[in-house]
Amino acid sequence: MSNNSIFASEIRSILEKPIWQIFIYVWLFYLAGLFLYSHFVWSIDVYSLNYTGDDLKERFERYQQINLVLYILSVFYLLFFSSVLWLLFKGGLLFYKVEIDSKLLFKIAIIAQVILFFPYWVKAVWFILIEGSYTMDEIKTFYPFSIINFFDIDEMPKMVIKALAKIDLFRLFFVLFSAYCIKISSKLSFFKAVIMIVLTYGLATFLLELVKLQFVL
Repeated sequence: MSNNSIFASEIRSILEKPIWQIFIYVWLFYLAGLFLYSHFVWSIDVYSLNYTGDDLKERFERYQQINLVLYILSVFYLLFFSSVLWLLFKGGLLFYKVEIDSKLLFKIAIIAQVILFFPYWVKAVWFILIEGSYTMDEIKTFYPFSIINFFDIDEMPKMVIKALAKIDLFRLFFVLFSAYCIKISSKLSFFKAVIMIVLTYGLATFLLELVKLQFVL
């Protein structure tokens, strides 16, 4: 059996699991990465290097309270974004006149997001285990595997930096992985699946970032 067949078999076995089980696994992966990044990378020691006020402890406690709210809302974020992806993929498949079971397509939308959550893990591993000592500015300007690293960002508006930073290998792999899952779950070719995701998810992301930029430029 070829490596491609083994990989396809593994993906199919995952997609056969109940939606609630897949959702919980992906949510826990996202929550763990978010916790590592916001709790250990953004530590009070990092804040103390850049903050000169007298209320550092109170300010950091407010930051932790905000993070607690984000942890609670993370399950709703995953559900909302999965639904948006499902709608985008569904619309693209309707254009090609290709049908995939709605539950199966929703599972694909959930699983593919694991790739989009990897940056939290990469940042946490980099700063905690590799970098060791770092500043707040170094965290803010760290964009792993992003096209923004090829630009001089000193004079760029923050929203432009954030928009360009989203063009990275993680989103490329997200597109390829989503297309592969759709390909093995339908009659749609891998190439057409890639084009479909670029024209749905990619275009929606581009338009969203364009709208954001209108408020700062």
